[in-house]
Amino acid sequence: MDRPISNILTDAGREWTPKAAAEESEISKLRQLAPFVLPAEYVELLRFCNGGYGELDAPPLRFQMDTIAETVEHNEMWRKEGQYASFWFIGSNGGLETIGIDLRSGPPWPIVMIDCLAGEDSAEQIANDMAEFITKIGISADRKGT
Repeated sequence: MDRPISNILTDAGREWTPKAAAEESEISKLRQLAPFVLPAEYVELLRFCNGGYGELDAPPLRFQMDTIAETVEHNEMWRKEGQYASFWFIGSNGGLETIGIDLRSGPPWPIVMIDCLAGEDSAEQIANDMAEFITKIGISADRKGT
């Protein structure tokens, strides 16, 4: 990314409410638990905010970012149930749609929205990679360009 994520997400007009930054020890633990190498942009995002919520300029239009603890809990739950091993969930819209990293192809991994009740076939790509996804955080789709 050309600009630090902290600068992008604090731009005037962004609707993003971040939680406090993650501790380096939490990020290290997450790196050990994740079944893939975390995208550098995601790690930088965690260093800025360990969770948050706001608008999203892509379906499902809202992003409620999980904390590291929530991310670990949600992904372990799905893996114990034998589902969604090809995805790494990082949040939701606060409702039925879950947002995650699609691990079915190589890096850079696309970001997808999934209706977990409908199953993996409902995965819809909403960004080509984490860097593009971050540029959509805090932007209201109906106010874009105003």
